[in-house]
Formats: sequence, C-alpha cells, structure tokens
Amino acid sequence: MREPIQKFFKIHARGSSFSHEIFGGLTTFAAMAYILAAHPSILSQTGMDKAALVTATALVTGLVTIAVGLLTNVPLAMAPGMGLNAYFAFTLCGAAGMPWRAALAVVFTSGILFFLISMTPLRQQILRAFPTSLRSGISAGIGAFLLFLGLKNAGIIVSDPVTFVAGHRDISSSLGVVLVSLLFGVWLVSRRVPGSLLLVMSSVTVMGLFLPGTDAGSRMTSLPEVVISVPHSLGPIFFQFDWAYCLSHPGVYLSAVMTFLLVDPFDTTGTLMAVGQRSGAMNAQGDWPEAAPLMRIDAAATALGASLGTSPVTSYIESCAGIEAGAKTGLASIITGLCFLISLWMSPLILSIPPEATAIVLIVVGVLMLQSLRNVPSHDLAEFFPPIFCVFLIPMTFSISHGIALGFLSFLGLSILNGRRRELLPSQWALGLIFIVVLLVGL
Repeated sequence: MREPIQKFFKIHARGSSFSHEIFGGLTTFAAMAYILAAHPSILSQTGMDKAALVTATALVTGLVTIAVGLLTNVPLAMAPGMGLNAYFAFTLCGAAGMPWRAALAVVFTSGILFFLISMTPLRQQILRAFPTSLRSGISAGIGAFLLFLGLKNAGIIVSDPVTFVAGHRDISSSLGVVLVSLLFGVWLVSRRVPGSLLLVMSSVTVMGLFLPGTDAGSRMTSLPEVVISVPHSLGPIFFQFDWAYCLSHPGVYLSAVMTFLLVDPFDTTGTLMAVGQRSGAMNAQGDWPEAAPLMRIDAAATALGASLGTSPVTSYIESCAGIEAGAKTGLASIITGLCFLISLWMSPLILSIPPEATAIVLIVVGVLMLQSLRNVPSHDLAEFFPPIFCVFLIPMTFSISHGIALGFLSFLGLSILNGRRRELLPSQWALGLIFIVVLLVGL
C-alpha cells in the first residue's frame, strides 16, 4: 500500500517521507483550524444557521483540500476566506441590506465567472491592471477591516453617539483575559508556534467557563452537553439561492460580483506565490506549472462553497506552516482535508467557542494582513497615497468595493496628473471607467 502511494505522490522523488507529509498535514490543520469557529461566527450574524455553517465550513474545506492533493500534488489547503466572509456578512448583508440567500447567489456567480476567466489570459490582464503597491493596499485594507471587527467583537472598542467609536471604559475580568490572551497569541505567532491561534482560542474558551458572560448569571463559555455528535444538517443553507432579489437589484448584484472577482484572484495569487516559493516548486523566473490548475480549483471551490452555503473559498497562507514542517506533496493536503472531515463530528465543541475567542483570531489575522504594507514605497507620495487611501476607506466605509474603487481611481488620477497617461494599460482605463460608473450609480 505504501509503495503505490509513494509513487503516486512522488514522495521520495521530492525528498520527503511519509512521516514528513503526515506531520506537515497535521501542522497545516492545526494552523488553520480556527476557521471552523471564526467563519461560522461571522456568517451567522447574517441570520444563517450557525450549526449548519460549521458543517459547511468543515465539509468544503476538507473536500477541496483533498482535491488539491489528488489533482495537483501540492501541499496546499483551501477554505472560506477571511476578509471575504466579512464583506459578505457586514457589507452585503449588513450595510447593503442584501438577504444572505441573495449573497450566496452572488458568490456562486463570481465562482463560475472566476473559473471561466481562469481559463483565459483575461485573468492575468486584470491582475496586471493593479500596481503592486495597490494590491498590497487592498490586502492591508481587508486586514484593517478584520482588525476593526475583532476589536469590536472583543469589546475593546464600543459604539459612541458622539465620537462614533470609543474605548471600553470598564475593564472587566473577561475583557482583561481577552487582552492578555491577545498579547499571548501575538507572541506565539511571532515565535511561529504551530497552531498558535487554535491554542489561544482554546485557552480563552476554557477560561470562559469561569468568567462572567454578557447576561446576568451567564458564563462567557457555555459547556456543551456532548463533545462528539452527528454532523448538523446543511438543510437550512444548502442551495439557498435568492435569484429573484439579484434580478430585482441588478446594481448591487453586479457590484458585489465584481468585488469578489477582483479580490479573490489577488488573495489566491499572493498565497500561491508564497506557497510556490516556500515549497521550492517555483523556478527562478517565477513560473509554477501547478498555479493555473490551482486557480481553477479555487474558482470551482467558490461555486461549490456557495452551493453548500458559505462565502468564497480561497487558498490559505497557513499552508506554509505545513511546508516548513516538511510537507512537499499532495499527501499532506489529504491529511489536512481528512482532519477537517473528522472535525464534522465535533461541532458541539466548536459551537461552544465564545465570540471573544474568535475575536482574537480576527485581530491577529488582520494585523498579519497589514504586514503587506511593507511592499508599499513611501518615498513617492503619489505612489504611497492610493494604497493608504484604500487601507482606511475599506474599514471606515464598511465596503471593500468602495475602498478598491476609490483607491484605484486615485491611482489613475495621480498617474494622469504626473504625465504618465501613456504608461497606463488599456485594462486600467477599462477598470477606471467601470469604477466611475459604480460610484456614480451608487452600486
């Protein structure tokens, strides 16, 4: 049995071993298992069934990650993307008032279009239209969005009728534990401890059994009646598409589809570049043959995820943790995927994790995404302004689409004013026109 597996995944040919692949797959699972609690916690705020979301998250992550291992032989995991889920929940379903069933239809459409685009050179042209500094600004802006949401969910900042937001004035024991745990989590991540976020989230959950909750007489963490149970049904969210709303609100629908089409490829491309470099699969010219099929799997996974009832699926940078632990083949991805499928039977434990614990994850992930600002040159204000403009607009407007639109148009306008009009690509002019229409019509 071992020999056919070894030949199929070329384990020895890539300088790896079964133990390295298994440990690498387990490490990747530990590094990104937080998504099982954090993702349902975010999407459930739209009115979606939280228990069904746990099932959908574990199922789509497990199936797609196994598919990556079998079809590409790459140690890469895919799961619902952080940032994209926040846009789904707080911008589309929150600020724009779109029902979550219509938002799922948006995700499904973007997945199908992303798949079709990934089969053509158009994907590369769209990516090239955004300068590197602006791409970094978009990633950092989404990170700032997650950071803001995490601070709010943790109770570190609260709403204020005069100043809009303010710091929490009463430092309770629960808030104190969250603050200390946050610092501990950042320290663990900085030390590259495998499963850092899972460890901190679990610690806060356990301590929450002894800490007061928001309601009188309650606890931060509610002890589950059982630890292991049959997976919850997908029924409440499975294939729940509201096409009627999309057709009656074409502006909001098309704007949301375009936002997902722009953000998801950036996220995937950046992750694939990091994974390709860390695994040694990318050559000196930056070419990686497996990148194209991985993009197509990513797109198909988004459509599948929407069918199961979740926001866009994307490649996870946490895969690099498994690579550093020794993973070099798709066998590690299969191990990771199987771990997520096994977690389907642990939904009671996952559902008991309090919002304060998942808030820490949002804060740390948001800060990690803000690190992309190191790629933004600060010596030229004209080049520095668009990405920084984008970073502040996304969280302050609660809209990734508006942040991208205004950030890109500021880049376009400053390029024209600086006499670089002839350097602009046709795709940049086309996107600029689209973004102007988006803002004028108020999509």
